[in-house]
Amino acid sequence: MKDETNLDHRKKKIDGEKSAISFSAVRNYALDFRKHFLSFFDKCADGSGKVLNWARLNTDDRKTHLKKVFRHLIAFKGIRRDIKLEFAGAAKKGALGSATAGKVKLYDQLLDSSDYNIAAEVLAHEVGHVFQMNDAQTTLSRETVETSAANYVQPAEDYEYYRKNPMEAEAFEIGKVVGEDFTAALRRRALDSRAA
Repeated sequence: MKDETNLDHRKKKIDGEKSAISFSAVRNYALDFRKHFLSFFDKCADGSGKVLNWARLNTDDRKTHLKKVFRHLIAFKGIRRDIKLEFAGAAKKGALGSATAGKVKLYDQLLDSSDYNIAAEVLAHEVGHVFQMNDAQTTLSRETVETSAANYVQPAEDYEYYRKNPMEAEAFEIGKVVGEDFTAALRRRALDSRAA
C-alpha cells in the first residue's frame, strides 16, 4: 500500500506542474535545435550520405555516425560538460534510449532500425533530457526540472503520468519536432546545395 500512496503523491505533484510547460515555446526551442542538428551536415561532408543510406550501414558505421552527431548536438546552448554517449544491448520494455545528467545511452533496438527519422527523434529526446538536467537549458525552469525528477513516474507504473511529467512531455515534443521528416529535410538541403 505504501508504494501506491507514494505513486498517488507523485501523480498529484505532476498534476500540479501542468502549467509548467508551454508547447509553443517548446516547439520554437525544438525548431532551433533541429536547425542545429541539420547544421552538422553542412560541416560533415559524408554525413548526409550516411543518413540517406542508413538502411545499408552496418551497426559499427551507425555508431560512429551517431557519436559524431552527438558531439555536435550537445554543443547546442553552450553545454561544455563532459557528456558521454554509450551503446547498450536490449533495453527493458523496448526503450530506445535513456539519459542522465552526464550520459546518454542508445539501445540495440534503435541501432537496428533502418529509419533515421527515429534515430534523430530519440537522440534529440535524450539530449533534451541532458539539457534539462544541466541547469535547465530548455524551456523548463530549474524548479520544474527538480520537481519533475523528484516525482518521476516510470512507464510501467502509469504510462499516462510518465508522459505527463513536464520533463518527458518536453523531451517527447523536442524529439517529435526534430525527427519529423528529418531525412526528407536533409535530402532537400542536399539538392538545394547542389543547385546553388
